[in-house]
Amino acid sequence: MSCITLYMRELEELFYKTYKSESSSYQNIVMEKKYGKCSYTFYSDKDINFGKSSFFLNSDTKIISSAQDTLFFITIIYSGSAYIKHHEHDLAIDFSQNRAYIGYQGINEGVDSLITKKQQFDSFSFFMTRKQLQDFLIEYDDVSLIKEVETIQHTAIIKEIAFSLKTRFIIQKLLQNPYHGILKDVYDKSLIYELLLSLLKDFCPKTPKTLFLSDDDKAILYKAKKILLSDLQNPPTIEALSKMVPMNQSKLKTGFKLLFGNTIHKTLTEERMSIAHQKLHNNDMSVWEIAHEAGYENVSNFIRVFRNQYGKTPGQIRKEKKFFIR
Repeated sequence: MSCITLYMRELEELFYKTYKSESSSYQNIVMEKKYGKCSYTFYSDKDINFGKSSFFLNSDTKIISSAQDTLFFITIIYSGSAYIKHHEHDLAIDFSQNRAYIGYQGINEGVDSLITKKQQFDSFSFFMTRKQLQDFLIEYDDVSLIKEVETIQHTAIIKEIAFSLKTRFIIQKLLQNPYHGILKDVYDKSLIYELLLSLLKDFCPKTPKTLFLSDDDKAILYKAKKILLSDLQNPPTIEALSKMVPMNQSKLKTGFKLLFGNTIHKTLTEERMSIAHQKLHNNDMSVWEIAHEAGYENVSNFIRVFRNQYGKTPGQIRKEKKFFIR
């Protein structure tokens, strides 16, 4: 097939900058060039990364891209189709209209997206880390999907489905946003979260799992929480924790959230931040020392997580303390 080749390097840089950002970001880019029309929307905050792409190309086109970081994606093809081919592995996928895909792309693994001319192509995608996707899926009793997400290491499609009418309706509302200015962004953001929930139900159609916990199960989970929080500098991995109590990993993660209302990771993070917050108020340890005692070798990571938890940096908390002591 004779076609033109496009390298979207600037857009890739923008995407990964948005993807890795810890602050909220909402950007819309429209490009009109000799090869046709392309528009992109990126939305990101600490919980979600969303992108919409739209093409109408004058020629058959190959778009070349390469992953700068490992990521999982949930993608909807709303209109049109594309043929995706991996640069090295024997992987080729038809992205078809009215289909949704969960997939993984490894770092530095490149793909070509082949889009035929004179067709309207619209896709919507959510991008996330392995842990974010696992946290989303833990609400559903789809053991095989959770297992694949845990173990996959190379670019691949994990699951493909036809998305529901409810999902289509949400997309139509996104495309027909009646507002302008700041209300347009607010409306879009509310629908983006609604779309993610609808898609997760499409991929995991079973009712969210209600796990029965016996008294013995609860005793094991309380023991697991005690072990988890006993050494904040060197907490056990979930795999290690499951062997220590003992309880299989799936039941441990699901039961922990059911009993305590938080995931294992979030429980650990909140405990670390709570103790760090107390130390900032009650002693004169340096921020580095507090970060180290909370289990963070990288102070920047500690400050980022602390700010997400309390809305202020440790330095700001310290300044407020000094102000009130005066």
